[in-house]
Amino acid sequence: MTEQKASCAGSFQILPLAECPERRDAAMEIYYYSFPENEQTDISHLPEVLPPAMQFEEWALVYESRTVGYLVVFFTDEIAYLLHLAVAEECRGKGFGSRAIESFNRKFASHLVFFSVETPSEAAENQQQRLARIRLYERNGYRLSGIGILDNGNPLSVMCRSTATEEDIRKIRAFLEAMGVIIDEDVTIL
Repeated sequence: MTEQKASCAGSFQILPLAECPERRDAAMEIYYYSFPENEQTDISHLPEVLPPAMQFEEWALVYESRTVGYLVVFFTDEIAYLLHLAVAEECRGKGFGSRAIESFNRKFASHLVFFSVETPSEAAENQQQRLARIRLYERNGYRLSGIGILDNGNPLSVMCRSTATEEDIRKIRAFLEAMGVIIDEDVTIL
């Protein structure tokens, strides 16, 4: 999923970590800094726990030869679940997340795409950060689906493409239930 270099002075690429292992340490540092420990996934064990039909890929977001982010996705022939997108703190708000989402959308254009975000809550210490993430995804063609889930007791809200139908939402819910994800019927989405 390599992006063509931009014609402007800077270049942005999304490089598969499997093909660029020298970028792993920098990408993982951004990932660990960006997500609280209770939201991090031990990527090294994914091949052991995913169903046989499901694959996963990791990418480094690279700008002018510098690793500025990390993206990981689970997918089948029909479904793509964006597990994590992390952008280096000093690079946030500069379009790198949007460019990564654009590339992701192109790669998985024919898939039913969804992911989870922290559920907005006025009591949350990082409420503004949660809302900013949701706005980023909304600007890039996604919406809250109305499905809430619990991950290690943390309430999360599932987002999907803004074009998702009610049938798509039912498929997402069924997929999550089949994966053993706990559906949170009491989620309150602002």
